[in-house]
Amino acid sequence: SSPSTCDFNNDGKPDLLVGAENGRIYYIRHEDCIAYSGEQLKARKPKVIATPRFPGWVKESFIFNNAPFPECHASTITETTRGLVAAWFGGTEEKDPDVGIWSSYNDGAGWTSPKEWADGVQHKDLRYPTWNPVLYQPPGDSPLMLFFKVGPDPRNWWGEVVVSYDAGRSFRDRRRLPEGMDGPVRCKPLLLSNWNLFCPS
Repeated sequence: SSPSTCDFNNDGKPDLLVGAENGRIYYIRHEDCIAYSGEQLKARKPKVIATPRFPGWVKESFIFNNAPFPECHASTITETTRGLVAAWFGGTEEKDPDVGIWSSYNDGAGWTSPKEWADGVQHKDLRYPTWNPVLYQPPGDSPLMLFFKVGPDPRNWWGEVVVSYDAGRSFRDRRRLPEGMDGPVRCKPLLLSNWNLFCPS
């Protein structure tokens, strides 16, 4: 830091002195310095930014290229204070019992490997598929909510929810919604003025 030029060795030519944070001063002789031409010092032209495909478009990318499930469907995404979080259901095929709820987050350094947070296991001899995750981030410092469905088919499924206290890095406190309440099926819920959630089903 703090570079300066002076004739340090009294030979009539400018030398370079640099003060360092370790308390030392470093000296470079004129002959050891690199000189750049005016052409080399010209600023490069600004990078041409391509016209976006549509207003508001920033970028596109895959969350993953390889996954531990053959198929996935019904993705949902939301923004938290620590980046983006996405979720989906994945398994052999839709309606198969091994279909679980998976998620990944992106804090600016890229998407993390998918991780499964919920399945439809009822007991050792019965497992149902899971369906239609919906992420919802309430305002303020409220935990991130991940709604989903469990059951043999849409006519007989029920709603459940897990929450994240670390902006989608992990989910816990799984619970079933009250009887007859599916929660949001595909679209995000709306927060009403009384802080109730209006869930489109």
